[in-house]
Amino acid sequence: MLLAAGVLAFAACNKEPEPWETLPDTPIVGDALTVNGQSNTDGSLSFMATSATEGILTLTNIVPGYPSITNMPVTLESRSDGSFHFSGEQGMPTPPAINDLSQLLTSKTDKVPPQPSVAIVKVDGTITTVGQANITTDIVRAAEANGGLNGTWKLLANCGKLDEEGSLQTAPIWVTWNAIDETQANGQTLAQVLRTVASPILFQYLSQITLADNGWLTARYHTGSPVKDSSGDTFTDLITVLQAIDTDADGNAVLKVIHDGTWNDSPQQLVYWYVHDDMIYLLPDIQAIIALATDGNGSEVSGALTPDVITELLAGLGLDLNDPGTQVLVTKILEMVQTGMPLKYNVEGDMLSLTVTKEMAAPFIDVLVNTDLLSMLDETLAEGDSFTSMIIYGLLGISKFTDLKDIWESNTADFSITLNFTR
Repeated sequence: MLLAAGVLAFAACNKEPEPWETLPDTPIVGDALTVNGQSNTDGSLSFMATSATEGILTLTNIVPGYPSITNMPVTLESRSDGSFHFSGEQGMPTPPAINDLSQLLTSKTDKVPPQPSVAIVKVDGTITTVGQANITTDIVRAAEANGGLNGTWKLLANCGKLDEEGSLQTAPIWVTWNAIDETQANGQTLAQVLRTVASPILFQYLSQITLADNGWLTARYHTGSPVKDSSGDTFTDLITVLQAIDTDADGNAVLKVIHDGTWNDSPQQLVYWYVHDDMIYLLPDIQAIIALATDGNGSEVSGALTPDVITELLAGLGLDLNDPGTQVLVTKILEMVQTGMPLKYNVEGDMLSLTVTKEMAAPFIDVLVNTDLLSMLDETLAEGDSFTSMIIYGLLGISKFTDLKDIWESNTADFSITLNFTR
């Protein structure tokens, strides 16, 4: 009996491993790795078989926009030639890393709490016991990333009936700047002027945006003069644009286009969009935009957008790089370059509103009001006619531009900038 037991134990210890158990668990790199039909010298694939039918995949520098994907579950199936076929998919909680950054995003499945998917990475391939791998990858848009916003949205034209003071009740651009104490200097009049002036101007240059199902935002826009028969004088043309408002049969103020009627459609793959946590994020491909704007001659700004590059750009604007506010701004810009510019969105019927809130604007305005720009504006007005200066300050509801610093820091209850669209 003892002899028989010993024989059985010896046999068990020397049992041949199953083929799936011999799959390599070390990274597959170089010529041993083929990605989408091409040799991949920069990336690596690591595979851990957990059973004869399942495994865990780790991809490094394999999927464009996702430099590191870990813990991807895949199915495993043996083939007659001794290789193994695998396939699987993983929802990604971040958008593809469009811009070249010094610190790239890493997406994992073990994030807590779990995040809704922006995109889904799909893989299909084969792996052998001698360490050869062939993989095909694809990225598809996650349905939840659209948030019901996909489609074409026209810039709002119908501004409703004027109020008792003859002011617009809504507009394509709606600026809110409410005061803590309305008896003190505040930005409420300035906000009204901004939305009244900016709305008809924007209406001449932006017709609509399209939030496509594939994740790219495009726009229909106008270039050139905002006035069909331009006088050649900018101020005269501005006055003409500000008067480009009709009244419909119901008494609503309706903005109208007064230029030559030509519109351009922006190319795709300039701005990626997605919805996450009740926000819409707009992620620009900075290099592509620069190349388009400079006809491909933007080499002086090519390369990674590192913190050093951003601080150098801000220093060129005269900002104090040691100021805590500037450092916060650098962090915010880097964040936006990675994940996109966040905007609060609201849909009511056929209306879409995209809003920059006070909290979102703060890193930028905190720095702006501490630059020399405001004092330079005051100095420019001081060099001109005193009566003109008085009229401008009066229209804006301030005594001088440098007052805006105290207004922003000490007498701002609420601030927002909203773009309004309609189906």
